[in-house]
Amino acid sequence: MFHVDLNSDVGESFGNLTYGRDEENMEILTSANIACGFHSGDPSVMKKTVKRAAEKGIAIGAHPSFPDLVGFGRRNMNVDPEEAYDFMLYQMGALDAFCRTMGTKMAHVALHGALSGMCKTNEPLARAVIAAIKKYNPELIFPGMPGLMSYEIAKEMGLRLACIVPIDLDFRKDGQSIIERHKTARDPKVVARKALKLVTTGKLETVDGVDKEIKVDMLLFHGDGATATEVIREVKNSMLEAKVVIEPFPNFV
Repeated sequence: MFHVDLNSDVGESFGNLTYGRDEENMEILTSANIACGFHSGDPSVMKKTVKRAAEKGIAIGAHPSFPDLVGFGRRNMNVDPEEAYDFMLYQMGALDAFCRTMGTKMAHVALHGALSGMCKTNEPLARAVIAAIKKYNPELIFPGMPGLMSYEIAKEMGLRLACIVPIDLDFRKDGQSIIERHKTARDPKVVARKALKLVTTGKLETVDGVDKEIKVDMLLFHGDGATATEVIREVKNSMLEAKVVIEPFPNFV
């Protein structure tokens, strides 16, 4: 029997700006990465999003980033590892405060944008970021991809791991996703086909024409895509038709 979690970044509205289709998406998701205020999200949005996730039984994760509101956390930044350690603690603590006061808990920490990308290759940065997660709460789960530096360091440090694949992005054969500054409207049926193939055969299609072998736990969808909700819904339907069990990933990793 195959199991998979449907995951997305949420809580990325800010002030009067509504970003993404959270209300629709959170009817489908089983886990969510909630923005912590550094790339988007504000205290009121964080509280509202945590509340909705708790009501829906969605596994809650912090979604920390570089301090880059203007660039939505998608620009590389030259930061000292100690600074990265500090802003990781700051963001995790902020989200956890809302979880605790609402009687729920934070299950995981999923890095956002350029911070995630740089931690895949920058060892001092990755070590500082993972050390902050472990120091804050060693029970937190770190979603990543095997073979990439952040994942391997988290494994070395003894964190609980989940394999996450941003299925609405394209991949190179080395396992690196191709980051988009501006989201492409994805064809729901194409993404669903690739997702089902990955979950049931362990093969991830790449732009190089070579399938990468990987056992996935979480399918990540970017909620700001023009067809994001349609993509998530189509993937869910294809999984259900194939008798794949969809549930929050902490239940089975």
